[in-house]
Amino acid sequence: MTDNTLPTPTDLGFRRVARFGVRSDLANAGRKLVEGSDGNRIAYLVQADRDSIALFDGKGAATYMWIEAGALRPCYVGMANGGMRKRAVEHERGFHGTLKDQAEHERRRIAGDPCAATAGLGHADRIRAMWESNSRRELELWVRPAERVEIFGAEVSLAATEEARLIALFCPPWNREHKPRQAKGIQHALPKP
Repeated sequence: MTDNTLPTPTDLGFRRVARFGVRSDLANAGRKLVEGSDGNRIAYLVQADRDSIALFDGKGAATYMWIEAGALRPCYVGMANGGMRKRAVEHERGFHGTLKDQAEHERRRIAGDPCAATAGLGHADRIRAMWESNSRRELELWVRPAERVEIFGAEVSLAATEEARLIALFCPPWNREHKPRQAKGIQHALPKP
């Protein structure tokens, strides 16, 4: 399967709601900078339109993708069971980690052994490397509410199933280092190349 035959994020119901930046960009966008925070910390910069804010602030389960501006396939796919804002806060914390996380990440990086426990720090490394390459390339957050179905008399989210299918469909490179087994179970659902 080639990129040309893959559906676009828009085809799948995703909407661009934010881009990645640093916290000092929040002040430049007219938003309050959290007191005492480092202005160089990676943050989500949500678009100012009502629909983007509502999708980002929604409490319902969602699936999301990180996509380099202009690209057709994501570099990362995830799910947000408690809503996108909650997941974004978790990501932002993970991008910086504790001192213990940072030491473990550095030890594993030197050893060439990526670790899921420090995946956020690995993502931060890749985001900063993307920005530091020839030109600062934009990384965007695309989100869609997860489908819901009724099972055994209760409504449940399909966010985990959507995430697994998207990983199998797009093989995002930033997922593969710590989620290869998750997508294996549905590889059979992919069309033959």
